[in-house]
Amino acid sequence: SLDRGVDMLAALLGILKSGAGYVPLDPQFPPDRIAYMAGDAGLAALVTQGAHLGNFTGLQVPMLLMDTMRAELDALPSARLPRDASSAQPESTAYVIYTSGSTGKPKGVQVPHRAVANFLTSMAREPGLQADDRLVAVTTLSFDIAVLELMLPLSVGAQVVLAERDTVLDGGAFMRLLERCEATVVQATPAMWRLLLDAGWKGLPGFKALCGGEPLPHDLAAQLLSRCDQLWNLYGPTETTVWSTAARIVADPSSAVPDIHIGRPILNTQVWILDEHGEPCPRGVPGEICIGGEGVTLGYLHRPELTAERFIADRFGDGYGQQDGEPARRPLYRTGDRGRWRNDGNLEHLGRLDFQVKVRGYRIELGDIESNLSSHPQVTRNLVLAREDRPGDVRLVAYVVLEAGAQADEAALLSHLRSALPDYMVPQHVVVLPAMPLLPNGKIDRKGLPAPDLSAHRSQAMVAPRNELERQVATTMATVLGLAEIGIHDNFFAMGGHSLLAAQLTSRLNRELDVSLSMRALFDGPTVERLAAIIGQSRQDPAQAPRAPIMHRQDQGSAPLSLIQERLKLLEDFNPGQLTYNTPSAHWLTGPLDVARFDLAFQEVMRRQPVLRTTIEERDDESVQVVHEHLATGLDEVEDLTHLPLEQRLPFLMQRLQSMIETPFQLVGAPLFRARLFKFEHDRHALLFMTHHIIWDGWSFDLFYKSIAEAYAAQLEGREPDLPELPVTYGDFSVWHRQWVESEEYARQLQFWRDRLGADNDSQNGGALDLSGGKPRKPSFSGRGRSQSFQVQRPTSDALRKIGLSMDATLFVVLLTAYLVLLNRITGQKDMIVATPVRGRNSAETEELMGYFTNLLPLRARIDPSKPFADAVARVKEVVLDSFANPDIRLEEVAR
Repeated sequence: SLDRGVDMLAALLGILKSGAGYVPLDPQFPPDRIAYMAGDAGLAALVTQGAHLGNFTGLQVPMLLMDTMRAELDALPSARLPRDASSAQPESTAYVIYTSGSTGKPKGVQVPHRAVANFLTSMAREPGLQADDRLVAVTTLSFDIAVLELMLPLSVGAQVVLAERDTVLDGGAFMRLLERCEATVVQATPAMWRLLLDAGWKGLPGFKALCGGEPLPHDLAAQLLSRCDQLWNLYGPTETTVWSTAARIVADPSSAVPDIHIGRPILNTQVWILDEHGEPCPRGVPGEICIGGEGVTLGYLHRPELTAERFIADRFGDGYGQQDGEPARRPLYRTGDRGRWRNDGNLEHLGRLDFQVKVRGYRIELGDIESNLSSHPQVTRNLVLAREDRPGDVRLVAYVVLEAGAQADEAALLSHLRSALPDYMVPQHVVVLPAMPLLPNGKIDRKGLPAPDLSAHRSQAMVAPRNELERQVATTMATVLGLAEIGIHDNFFAMGGHSLLAAQLTSRLNRELDVSLSMRALFDGPTVERLAAIIGQSRQDPAQAPRAPIMHRQDQGSAPLSLIQERLKLLEDFNPGQLTYNTPSAHWLTGPLDVARFDLAFQEVMRRQPVLRTTIEERDDESVQVVHEHLATGLDEVEDLTHLPLEQRLPFLMQRLQSMIETPFQLVGAPLFRARLFKFEHDRHALLFMTHHIIWDGWSFDLFYKSIAEAYAAQLEGREPDLPELPVTYGDFSVWHRQWVESEEYARQLQFWRDRLGADNDSQNGGALDLSGGKPRKPSFSGRGRSQSFQVQRPTSDALRKIGLSMDATLFVVLLTAYLVLLNRITGQKDMIVATPVRGRNSAETEELMGYFTNLLPLRARIDPSKPFADAVARVKEVVLDSFANPDIRLEEVAR
């Protein structure tokens, strides 16, 4: 633990020549982190300076203080140490680097001499370093890329210039240092290069720029290419020794944007792109980047389970090393990065697998949004995160740094994104920063990024509500959005609203104001002023009478089936024993698991949600829901897989899950869910949770995840779970629903659907679609459908989004229209019906209830092949909006 300087580099060389390995402990790190790493590494000795002894008060090892040993060091012989039994071997640890861990504690990566020697030999060749080069070292010793900066120049006889930390963080001082020492090579992260360019650096003749640690943005590459003789993009994780691939980036004469990729493997290194089953992906198909060869390290210090998880058997390579004195095949390291092989033989990095996020049901690659933001001419840096500052409200937030002198225009930035991305990928918030917060290693400090100021999204000065109705609407809208207040001209969607929050808002307003708003009302009037006007008009319209509230019943022991359940039960009776309505989910639980408390947490969720304690019984020839006081969770017995070899556990687990998923539920008289825990490793379990669709829908899964997480946390912390009270149960909804279908509101919806679906079809333009291709139909459906996956290329998807934007339609409407046009071309029919599911939770009381609420809407559209596609999109859009405004239809009643 030494300050940057000659003593640091000398100590490093001395440790390696002695046959020992070093553990860098940056004095700038927090004392608690330094103390943890020092204790975890099991140091044999500490080389430091007197000023840093306070960081190691509890460490009981010999202390070598460089600043008090000067005379002793000067008296030592200058002869080279001989090779003897204590000298380092190829598999001896050269250094241990600590990297961030998911548990909050850093993990130590053990890097052997063999891997370091291979790395330095390869780097000396390409990107290349010569004896007359002068490399300025800018990286803290605790970041592994410092190995190149400190060791590579000395290994080829070049000169290394150690830059002070304060110099590196000051762009102007950094620039002056490069010019003063006539530097020829610098290795830095994109953030450090930005700092230098922002200071006005114009480049140097014959200069070689090495960039790595984070993805290289196109605009940064273009700026560096104009200032440097060579630009290299380097890629690799610590676990495979600094860099594993290298690419020289060159300017493209036909484009202002250079071609960015991560090149090809360095010497004695293999890269495989593997799918989720561990099989190689075809060229062009994305998968996980896995690295083998001489650079693969010895794994994580004192973390055998994590080592076994990330360092897997290499079934493809031919590299052998030594393990316990015996020949052993080197492992393959799973990086957790997405990538693909391009047709030109270069690798393309596609972001982190764990930077894929799921927001409102959509799986989103954050790098896709960042790439589009980078193409805006005023954006110099950006980062996109999915934040959950309020439980259950996940929002995309873009952090941007603008070029000098540019004015922040959030609307323009969002408009730029909307021209290329679907609505669900456009961030709800843009936060403009003067600079990105950085960690000591030069990477972006994601935890240091501020939460967005939601009140900053209003386009004009806030205008307060002018009457009681506007005040009520504003209060409810602000609550749903998580704002302190909202003005009457503030747009709900511009302030962070989305479709699910829109559904919550309409449900709450219907309950609180005793009205009957549809989702369309909010899309038509997204401000307090306009929505209050719509509500005022609806109160004058007898057809817009509010729904009767759902009442809590005294007797909660039983209830009739809801009409939605009744339909599903009828289908099950026609074809018993089907797997069609099994709704499985499987989850990794990472970290120490207290099984007893997890079981208690599950029981608490069951107590709150009676649907999980419900069975279906036959009473007097009627099917009814029976709610039990207690049902077993199935979690008390954990299936332990740790007796199996690690490579056999996942295939065995998948077989067990598949077997359980393919076991039909007994619909009458038995529990309607299954839960099972599997112990995969000491701190890793798998949870199978599967319900029958008759008690469950997709929204219920989201509620379950939130509830079980909070209930388990409460068990561990000895407190009550912080979950909303449930005023009604699913049984209450079932009784209410049977009464509500007798209401005038339902009669109006029923008439809408009879008018929409009952219009005559002629024999040529309508009727059932025959897509059988001449094959005979089976007498009953098997429920064993198949899905066909395919990939829509980016240019096609971009074109589809632009078509939608030009026609004021969503991508869903455009694709639905295209599907109907395709059916028209296949069958010749112009009048068609395609069904789509809707969430069916149209009362505020049902928002937090688990249960089966989903409904199926038959969207009837007429396609005229003689008209332009835009005409078809407009027609389908109206069909979708009108149908979604009448979401409660029971198809069997329409047919009567």
